[in-house]
Amino acid sequence: MYEVPLDDLHRKLHRRIRMRLADSCAELNKSKEQTDLQSYFTK
Repeated sequence: MYEVPLDDLHRKLHRRIRMRLADSCAELNKSKEQTDLQSYFTK
């Protein structure tokens, strides 16, 4: 097994997770806005 600085590995992993979380949050907000618009227009 090769030696890798653990904090560097963690940093890369956390960045990937954070980006994925940000993406899913953006998707959630987008879909929420769409449903809000739909309910606003169907009233």
